[in-house]
Formats: sequence, C-alpha cells, structure tokens
Amino acid sequence: MKKAEYLSKKRAVVTEQYIRSWFSEVQILLKDNLEVLEKLQRVFNADETAMYLVPKGGLVITEKGKPTYDVFTSNNKENVTTLFTVNAAGEIAPPLTVFKYERLPQACSFKAPSGWGIGKSENGWMTYSVFYELSAFCKKQQIILRCLPPNATHILQPLDVAAFDPLKKYWQRFVKTWRSSHNGTDITKFEILSALSEILKEKNFSKTIPAGFKCCELYAFDPNALKYDKCVT
Repeated sequence: MKKAEYLSKKRAVVTEQYIRSWFSEVQILLKDNLEVLEKLQRVFNADETAMYLVPKGGLVITEKGKPTYDVFTSNNKENVTTLFTVNAAGEIAPPLTVFKYERLPQACSFKAPSGWGIGKSENGWMTYSVFYELSAFCKKQQIILRCLPPNATHILQPLDVAAFDPLKKYWQRFVKTWRSSHNGTDITKFEILSALSEILKEKNFSKTIPAGFKCCELYAFDPNALKYDKCVT
C-alpha cells in the first residue's frame, strides 16, 4: 500500500519533451554565460510559500476513544506569504515577506530581522507589482531571471521538491513550542519573521537545499540525468 500523491490535471499532462525544451531554451538564453550553470553560488531558485498562524496539528499521545483538540484563538486560515531565494550551495538570500496592508504598520519593521525584506499587497500575496520591483533589481544587478515552465514545479522547483516540506514541519514545531512557552498565546503574524529567521539557521534545514537542486538536475544542469517518472503522460 502506498499513499497517492496529489497531482492536478494540468500537472499530469506535463511531458518529458516539454521539460527538455525548457532546458534547451535556458542554454540558448545564456549563450556566452553558460559557465554560470557550473558554479554552485550562482545558480538560484526563488519560490513563495504561505506560513499559517494555525498550522495543521501533528500526532499526539492521548486516551484512546476520546476526541483530541488543540484550541487556537487565531483564524485558522490566516497566513503570511514569504518569498525564499536559495542557491545550489545551500546559501539563503534575505527572504521577502508580503503583508496584507495598504500601509505597513511599524510593527513589521520592528519585528523584522536585519536585512529581511518586507513588502505589501492588497491580498497579501506575491502580486505582479511586488515581483516587478524584484525583477527591476535583478536587471540592475545583471541577474538573469528565467521562469520555470508552468505546471512543472513538482519536477523542477528545488524549494518545492525538497525544502518547503521540512520548512513547514519546523514551523509546526516552532508554533507548538511558542504556545507552550507563552501560556497558550497564539503566535502573531509579526512574529513570523523572527521565527522563520531562526528556522533558516537550522543546519539540517540548509542541507535540504542542495539536494533539491540535484533532484531537479538544475545543478549540475543536466536534462539527461533528470528522472522523468513524475511525467505521467
């Protein structure tokens, strides 16, 4: 018996040829800068994920036959989006957290670790205007951006493939410890920044990042070594 992995219809139609074409397009785009792909510190991946103030509960030891609850006062759907950027060497660039505000309160900057990026949008997500600021910075710094092919992030997105799952597990444990040491008080969205900062310092977490690049064959950049078993068509 094996637990089935959820796969949307759009992801299910991604083909090997579709992915190989993307690899070829990247090589054409870089032209005379192909040596970049051979350097760990220069191959980056960026992706966003939401951290919920009330993460899903884990396993607990309790009396058999009786319901078990973990009571929170916060909205279980409230979350904050953070953009993470990492390279194939396992180094983590300063993240960018986006809050749902028209005008950022002072608490955002007061609680943010040094160098941590803070943004805002109407819905609290990474919108076109927020990403435009990032892309403009990259262009100025001569950083070449290339989007991963749509609906193929489960195959080619290092953060999605290897890092976000352990990140969420670290976060779940952090929230549990926080509530225990704060008399059951829920963590606030302003505390997420410092919490994530501590999680990113975990040695075991940083080890997951190079593994993601290897699994996606973005380092070393090799479409022939990629396992295409996730392509179901």
